[in-house]
Amino acid sequence: MRRATKIRRPTNVISHFTRVASVELMPKDEMCSSCYKTKLQMMQSSPYSFYSQLYKHNLETVNENCGLTSNTTIPEDLAVTEPEDDPFCPPDSVYTTKKGDTCTSIALDYSISLAALYRGNQDLIRDCNQVVVGEKLCLPPTCEFTYVLKSNDTCRSIEEANAETLFDNNTKLIAPLRQFNPWIDIYCANLQITSWAYGNVLCLAPQSGDYNTTDVVYTSYNPWGTESSGYGLYAISPPVNATVATGTTEHCGSWHTVTAGDSCAQICVQNKITINLFLAVNPSLKSERCTEHLVPGNAYCTGPMRGWN
Repeated sequence: MRRATKIRRPTNVISHFTRVASVELMPKDEMCSSCYKTKLQMMQSSPYSFYSQLYKHNLETVNENCGLTSNTTIPEDLAVTEPEDDPFCPPDSVYTTKKGDTCTSIALDYSISLAALYRGNQDLIRDCNQVVVGEKLCLPPTCEFTYVLKSNDTCRSIEEANAETLFDNNTKLIAPLRQFNPWIDIYCANLQITSWAYGNVLCLAPQSGDYNTTDVVYTSYNPWGTESSGYGLYAISPPVNATVATGTTEHCGSWHTVTAGDSCAQICVQNKITINLFLAVNPSLKSERCTEHLVPGNAYCTGPMRGWN
């Protein structure tokens, strides 16, 4: 009859070490033990371990007290991080605050939504009633009409009182006030209670104006263009009676022909393209004073094909 073999199970030696507040207080025989030294060395050798500044300090202390020369460098993080685009504000949208400015006064002076102004500059605006002098704010696109909220207003009362302004564009809009001020919830229940945060200046028209998708003279429209990525899916020809701007790629799925009064910010918002991509595919425009470089009658790409360059 064979004798049963006794299985030796591994034990966690380190769990039985003296409990101390820091590595410096460890008994030397435990600090310099093979188990503790090897644990730290193995952690340091792998980018997948929890080896951090704390364990780096511990291993440096072990080196100093136990006569070791182990590498203590923290391994390079293997996580891939996508580079973030630098914040960009069109130069003609930068406003430097002055004495006496409030969020309300700025919104009314420039015909913009107070909520859009605040949400785009939260790091710079701490108190809407006392805006710090000298701050450079990025103004959101303008709305043709604004409205100052009153204490007894509701969405319905505002829409009824301003029906001519809200509904004169011959489009079938449902709840236009909420479409032009998307922070208002579907039931309009937060119109008054959030005014302390989002302010009392509302838009009664779309930012940057109505987008005309039927004017073939000024726009080359591609039904296969994307709605959010900024890229087109199928290339189309530039618009008729327009000159393609110098250097602009012709591998493009949508175009915009500039008319007087256009701005880079307006074109980007209307065509759902980031300013960085718009500048890249239209190199004749400059990041500084982009709008000033727009040439009326020139066509600019607003939906490049992927791999355009």
